[in-house]
Amino acid sequence: MRSHPLRRLWPSLSAPVLLLCLCAVPLRAEDPPEKVREHYKDMRAYTLLTQPSPALGDRPLVFWVDKKKGIAFALAWDPSRHKRYVYKIIVFEANKDFCPEQEKTSSPKWQQIPPYAAEPPRELSPER
Repeated sequence: MRSHPLRRLWPSLSAPVLLLCLCAVPLRAEDPPEKVREHYKDMRAYTLLTQPSPALGDRPLVFWVDKKKGIAFALAWDPSRHKRYVYKIIVFEANKDFCPEQEKTSSPKWQQIPPYAAEPPRELSPER
């Protein structure tokens, strides 16, 4: 019998606790960032200064990260609604490095922005 992929990240957790960790906060892709903020406190915000993708709204991705809990939310832009949405939810090993979009957080392309910011400051815009 194969174990759940998250079991490798948290081998010490029992199945009910692991399930509780995954289901305790009912968030999903396409939720508004406000819902993330409501359920997760003390997150840090970052932006990835790579060339924006038309498929993700032609704006840089914004990440809200809780390193202690090992979870990050990538926020993309929805041009039709003129607002950000949760593009994806990323689970990683708690208190370890997070590598968004195959870019190390030590890269100059990875910039911290104010907590819970949904947009990078104008001075960090790749269009400048």
